[in-house]
Amino acid sequence: MRTALSRSLALNTAFSQCIAPLGIENGLIPDKDLTASSSFNDGNVGPQNGRLNQEIKGGAWCPKSQITTESTEWLEVNLHTVHVITGAGTQGRFGNGQGQEYAEAYVLEYWRPKLGKWVRYRGADGQEILTGNANTYLEKKNHLQPPIWASKIRFIPYSSHRRTVCMRVELYGCYWSGK
Repeated sequence: MRTALSRSLALNTAFSQCIAPLGIENGLIPDKDLTASSSFNDGNVGPQNGRLNQEIKGGAWCPKSQITTESTEWLEVNLHTVHVITGAGTQGRFGNGQGQEYAEAYVLEYWRPKLGKWVRYRGADGQEILTGNANTYLEKKNHLQPPIWASKIRFIPYSSHRRTVCMRVELYGCYWSGK
């Protein structure tokens, strides 16, 4: 009993330090590791432009289709190795002040090699839908409880009413060296 408690406390302490940006914003994650189900215009608003706090070309990733509750559009981040994901941040398309597009909500799906399939994230409260943005420029950061162990993450915009959405994203966490 004491060993399980000690292990749990050690993991919680480790996760409290596992909050660093994983490299979407600063380019540590290269363009080739950002992919999408579609883009309104690959050159201007393709997945490579979906980097938090960056104003690259059109200013964000924008899927081709408008978003609803039934949408299956996604922006995927390939981390290649398993990481502990403790947070996710999103922004809309600022577009030098001309952008009007942002995701009010989104869901996350993750891939871990041992699972061999995409799994939808659920928070400790059982909710799948995460709160997104209220404007195009401020980051909305969601702390993920429980954290996700994954090598790939998909941001899937969600909207209760049909709307055009664009996203800039970042993941927070750390490399996982456990087995």
